[in-house]
Amino acid sequence: MKKTLSLILFLFISYSTEAQVVISYEYAVANNISKDSLDSMYETATNYLGEGVFDKSEQQAFMKRYFDLHSKLAQYLFKKGLRWDRLIKVPFYTYVDSTGSFDHIIINLKFTDFNEVEKANFISWTADFIKENSTFIKASKSYRQCSTVPYAKIKYSEK
Repeated sequence: MKKTLSLILFLFISYSTEAQVVISYEYAVANNISKDSLDSMYETATNYLGEGVFDKSEQQAFMKRYFDLHSKLAQYLFKKGLRWDRLIKVPFYTYVDSTGSFDHIIINLKFTDFNEVEKANFISWTADFIKENSTFIKASKSYRQCSTVPYAKIKYSEK
């Protein structure tokens, strides 16, 4: 019995201290996690001048993979039960280390029509998706990709 309680306590502490990769913008603000501070530690992945961690010749392929990732995330959220009936735009602030592992993802759902439960599910299910898809694109150094991602009205048939 004592070993079981110790194991449960250990698992609870391990789970609660595990670094949160995916967080809401509100959580970041409340916990003094500054986007500006993170931006200073990660170089931009791409920009309109063709500069960044990925050179001009690599940027198109990078952006395709980035939007493929979000397309798969949208499908994952739909399968989990999240629904939206119109185009939504969600600011994502994504920070990736040089090995391609996600360090931080800050999501701003402030301007969506989601209620608080849906917002919590969006964050939680995105975190689950990222755990399953934990590696993105390797680079010569850590980078960030901050953009507003459009999620179209979902038209999938339920199967």
